[in-house]
Amino acid sequence: MEGVSRQVVSGTGLPAIDALMLLSVALVSTMLWANLLNPFVWIAIGAATGFALIGFHGNRHQMTRRHSQFSRRTRLLSETVIAIGTWIAIFWIGRAPLATSLMFDEHPIVFVFISLALSSMVVVGAANAVKLVDKGDRSVIVAIMIAALILGTIAYLIGPVVAGARELTVVCAAVVGVSLGLAWLKTASTPVFVGDTGSLALGAALGTIALAIL
Repeated sequence: MEGVSRQVVSGTGLPAIDALMLLSVALVSTMLWANLLNPFVWIAIGAATGFALIGFHGNRHQMTRRHSQFSRRTRLLSETVIAIGTWIAIFWIGRAPLATSLMFDEHPIVFVFISLALSSMVVVGAANAVKLVDKGDRSVIVAIMIAALILGTIAYLIGPVVAGARELTVVCAAVVGVSLGLAWLKTASTPVFVGDTGSLALGAALGTIALAIL
């Protein structure tokens, strides 16, 4: 029992339970309120789920010590593959991520590779940025809430310009709601760990939303 307590305090054990609860509530809320025919919604859910599985594998290894853990190279490769799949899905439906420069109009092939590289960096970087700052401090939850609120506002405002982007406001609202609930339910003396499962999933979801609306 003492070992479990140490794991909770150190952030390497039971935070996966909080993360699964958070992600489950966010998913149910999104499914209830979002337009399920909107591809952006499913792309965000898919990216979050893929990264959550990677994080859950790491959390499971830390809790049981019975499963081999991904090496850093394997983990980064898996995250990159999911990020590339996310970019392909967004590009396939007619949205060019990070298409903010006119210099690519005359060189579409160059644009494709640059867009792919930058988009992968955004998704993988956002996921791991949340993971790195997850130290049990409530400021992590607050930062996630602020990022989701800002992205949701932008998605709502550019809805008339980017068809379907407004539905991502629902995803952002779900993240804000469950994060607020998690921070509220925890006592002031209890660390609020998101864990690898939650941090990678939430970061990937926010990174994917950023790609869809930028």
